[in-house]
Amino acid sequence: MISNCLFVLVVLLVALSSVACNSADPATPVVDPIQGTWVLRESDGPQGPLYLNRVETLPTDRPGYIIGMDGQLRVRRAVGWCGTPPIPFGVYDGVWDRESEKSVLLRYVEPNRIVACRLEIISLDEHELTCRITEYERRAGGGAGE
Repeated sequence: MISNCLFVLVVLLVALSSVACNSADPATPVVDPIQGTWVLRESDGPQGPLYLNRVETLPTDRPGYIIGMDGQLRVRRAVGWCGTPPIPFGVYDGVWDRESEKSVLLRYVEPNRIVACRLEIISLDEHELTCRITEYERRAGGGAGE
């Protein structure tokens, strides 16, 4: 009888330990599907959607975003208003926040300006992001002390 109880106890311990190993580890960070490096493929104008592709690294000659872990953000965008090649690009660091399943707020600093940009996610999968800029605000600031 003692050997039967011992056998049942060992089986229970093995079963419980296997369940514990399969449960989600709280130390494992949850990866938001928007995290990654996105390059602009095309745009339907200032009010239309932006179509972005996920890439390994952001090209130096295209606009895009690096949406990193822990809210880190890097934005590459054209500098100035002229669209004649070669187009100069600036790289700006900032932060991002997921506001809802379909909304992301980007905040970054350009020279002498702070930019806040809200994106509405239209579709998102592992290769493509389609979104629309629903709010865009630039205000003075962004000096060396901010």
